[in-house]
Amino acid sequence: MSFDTPRGAAFTAAERGLPRRSRAEVAQSDGLWLAAENLVRKVADALLDDDVERAHRVAGRAAALPYDEHQEMWPGVAVADQEIYNTLTDAVEIWPADDHSWVDAVSAGMAESPTAAQQLSHVAAILAHTATDVEIAPAEQARLSRIAGAQDPMRPPADDIPRPEHTDAIVALAQVELRLRHHLDEALTALDDPES
Repeated sequence: MSFDTPRGAAFTAAERGLPRRSRAEVAQSDGLWLAAENLVRKVADALLDDDVERAHRVAGRAAALPYDEHQEMWPGVAVADQEIYNTLTDAVEIWPADDHSWVDAVSAGMAESPTAAQQLSHVAAILAHTATDVEIAPAEQARLSRIAGAQDPMRPPADDIPRPEHTDAIVALAQVELRLRHHLDEALTALDDPES
């Protein structure tokens, strides 16, 4: 078994409880988010190719996308942030119910950098907060709560990144997401082949 799921879509305004907007505003917002998702995917592809220069160039394009009044956030950095959550929740959905090693993968990812620690503790806070919605076992919820610490599940760390730092942040967030995928894939491989 391998963790190779497509990246999920970012939350919509309706899912975040924001007020309804005109069709034109919604269409513009959708366009910004599709552009951001495409660009963030290209940042990850560049990093997989070890082309950090191209990753920064593409991240600059994502960071330059205008502020989304409908979603009330900067789409480039928000999508890069959201991809980390999507990757983990996609893994949780396919993970064997009697195994909790995906939480170990989160812990391993957190140890890699301050950005990873902050982002993954936030994702842990979200999952601990919504454990019954995503069918997380009580033992997993308790571990996630410890990992999360004082993180507010309703406040993404990306919201606090200053605008001039968005390009570097998008690259850093894409690196966190790719490393999380790596740790999850290793954990799944170990489940399939305990001798490895």
